[in-house]
Amino acid sequence: CSISDYECDEGFWRNDYGECVLDGADPEQPHGCRDGTEYEGRSGYRRIAQTQCTNGLDLMRPVQRLCGRAGGVHANAYVLDAPIADIQYFANSPHMVVRTDTGKVHVSLDEGSKWTVLPAPDYAEHTPTEFLSIIRHPYFEDYAYFVPRDGKTALYTDDEARTTRVLHLPSVPALHPPLRFHPEYPDWLLFMGKCTDPQCSAQGFVSRDHGLHWDTIHGALGPAGCAFLRTDRAHKPHRQSIACARHIDTGGDVVVSTDWFRTEHTLVSNATDFAIFGEFLLVSQDADDGRALTMHVSSDGHTSSVAQFPGDAHFNK
Repeated sequence: CSISDYECDEGFWRNDYGECVLDGADPEQPHGCRDGTEYEGRSGYRRIAQTQCTNGLDLMRPVQRLCGRAGGVHANAYVLDAPIADIQYFANSPHMVVRTDTGKVHVSLDEGSKWTVLPAPDYAEHTPTEFLSIIRHPYFEDYAYFVPRDGKTALYTDDEARTTRVLHLPSVPALHPPLRFHPEYPDWLLFMGKCTDPQCSAQGFVSRDHGLHWDTIHGALGPAGCAFLRTDRAHKPHRQSIACARHIDTGGDVVVSTDWFRTEHTLVSNATDFAIFGEFLLVSQDADDGRALTMHVSSDGHTSSVAQFPGDAHFNK
């Protein structure tokens, strides 16, 4: 007999390597089998009905299998209160968090085997229970932020959702994501909050002590809001460099400050938007009386150059 004379037995399936492996837990695993000990189980193969082979390869002999997870995949059911809206994993960790359509956040510390509701801080009263979004810190892997649906009290974790702490916001959120982060200092935060001017997309705030105190970044902001220019790849900008898209009725400017907006300078005037890609700040600028766009590039936040493209240097709107 050869491998072609066998098929997968009931409860087994053929993997990418052509092997018959268990589909889920082995129902024949002995009751009370301790993890790591062995038991004799089916091989996973059976001879096809049409074969008449004798001798040769025998794949039906019982095999030794490990008790516990090694004996198959274990499934545990946990019923959430509503469909899943967002799921976030902590890097290199079994911890994960899930937000449902109702805004409830659930936490698992063991890859989904067991779940609990997001823990509230022991020292705080009247903390939120429904959340608009979960924001993972892009540079500090243990941190995540839970932005409330209503009010100005958020929660955050700095230990992969084992516990939470209160973060007092200066306003209700306006842009997504409302929080912006620094690659070197987890206590430095930017927040994009709601402003009273209907022509304004957001009001900017900055904190250097993780929300204990917030300073207002004066001036209405456009849709891009503000961002730290330092990233894990952009090292040329000053550590305190912050870029903001100022909103003006007839357009806007991208301004940069290195002293928490005690002073600022205009990097690009008549700007329409900005974004940070890798180590570069890209700023789009109105050109040709508003009928086209010019792209400016800056690597340090102090100076910028017009990006050169093949053919026409402008993008038509």
